[in-house]
Amino acid sequence: RNLRFWWVTEISSQRQYFADNQQAHEQMWVNVNNDMVGVNQAQDVMRVQNITRLPASRFHFYNDVVESVIDYMVTSNTSELAHGRTSGDPLYLKPHMAHLGTRHRYNASMIFFHNNTDHMTFNEAPIGVPGVTFTNWPDHYIHSSDDDLWNIDRTQLGRNSAATTLMAWTMAVADDEVTPALAAEAVGRGAQRLARNLTMGLSWLATWADKDEAYNTAVKQLRYAAARERMALSSLQEIGAKGQEMVPSLLDALGERETKALADLVLEKRGDIAGVPDLRSLMAFEVLNCVDGKRTGLEIYEYVAAEAREAGDYYYGVVTPEAVLQYLQNVAETGLIELR
Repeated sequence: RNLRFWWVTEISSQRQYFADNQQAHEQMWVNVNNDMVGVNQAQDVMRVQNITRLPASRFHFYNDVVESVIDYMVTSNTSELAHGRTSGDPLYLKPHMAHLGTRHRYNASMIFFHNNTDHMTFNEAPIGVPGVTFTNWPDHYIHSSDDDLWNIDRTQLGRNSAATTLMAWTMAVADDEVTPALAAEAVGRGAQRLARNLTMGLSWLATWADKDEAYNTAVKQLRYAAARERMALSSLQEIGAKGQEMVPSLLDALGERETKALADLVLEKRGDIAGVPDLRSLMAFEVLNCVDGKRTGLEIYEYVAAEAREAGDYYYGVVTPEAVLQYLQNVAETGLIELR
């Protein structure tokens, strides 16, 4: 795949290019933008090299390529106590520094997407090319007469150039041979993202006064997170035959993780179900187990009542249709099931 380098007037020239060449974006896979990438990070209030994640609407395994590169560069250029005691180089694990630059650590961070620079023109509709940006912030000299070369640190400029190159080269040469490694990044990091959204949902269940709203919001959050990860996994098919072969099983596994996460919410929510005096707890347990979206309430009653009769009245008590109906209504009030 080709690497195309663009030097642009911010935002406007890309939009003009896409307007003049309306099918051009169909031949573009991903985009990386460098905007504010060489500044001395120790100046002023200690700047951070921000690198955006993709917006959820453009999610792609490319996001995990970007994050893995940044993780590598940060780890390689951050001083750790244990490393300093066991390595010949007491400063950084794999230092990337310019001879005339600083020896500062690489103060970089992945952040949620934002716009206002050139990757925006690729992400936006109708272009739809997944794009990320490097943007250093805060910058009190931006667009001022002090925004000049004295701000530049050769080390920082080199690290960002190396990171950008590694991202671009990885995507340019991606083939069947490296697809499993790229899939490992997408699956592993996707599981972490799904877990983050599960944590949010469980915290809402634990702290919100309105438990129904908390549960419903948590379910929506997990559904969103899983849908986003399906986009990332499905994009592996764009590499070639190996990705097309792997993706169905990867999506199945993601579906299982989504189901498990939703089940974790259900386990938290079960404590809100009001009991029914005439329905013993073990039979209430079975009533809920029999809810599968296929059985009617009457069928659930008949099944559980038969189970109770087999064991004897003394063991499970007598299961009545009224008690089963009331319990199902109580469960529906928590938002765990929907009665139709």
